[in-house]
Amino acid sequence: MWQKIEQINNILRQQGKSIIQVKDVGRKQYGYIPQAVFDAVNQVIGPENWKYAVLDIEPTENQVIASVEVLIRFGDDEWLSRGPQFGSCNIVKGNLGDAKKGAITDAIQKCFSLWSIGSDAYAGKLQEIWEKGEPKDPQGQSKSQPKLEGVVFENKDGRILAKGKTYGKSAVLKASGFQWNAEEKVWWKKAA
Repeated sequence: MWQKIEQINNILRQQGKSIIQVKDVGRKQYGYIPQAVFDAVNQVIGPENWKYAVLDIEPTENQVIASVEVLIRFGDDEWLSRGPQFGSCNIVKGNLGDAKKGAITDAIQKCFSLWSIGSDAYAGKLQEIWEKGEPKDPQGQSKSQPKLEGVVFENKDGRILAKGKTYGKSAVLKASGFQWNAEEKVWWKKAA
């Protein structure tokens, strides 16, 4: 299992700044975009080999707090958990549904951290990556696009196109500055 966890963490590390989010809550907090973590877990462990259960969810005046347990399958039908975790999300413009989803997502990521999945976020390593930025090539372009299995990047007519198996990877692509062109059916961004 620890080999798989290291594989997941390596997938996250290879994507660099493109999957890091910064929240200012009186101080800056650096974390992974949740979808990037879930995509990496699904890629290595498989979506059928983990699940979560919401144990409790409670709205307060300004936020929602959720208690969630993540279970990972070992063997044929043995599910293990490292214990429940709490997550929270602020209620913005009265949108209770989004706050509930956010609190659950936050709690799932915290459960994964008990398995050391996404451990760089909790070790403070993401701030360094965020502040250093991505390495640049001589033309000023970022050397690294997100590392996504089945996705290739093409520099064409002043744009970088993401081609291949992009389905289900929109959160990472958006975080990397890509946008969807429905007419061409392609993710793209301006070349720097």
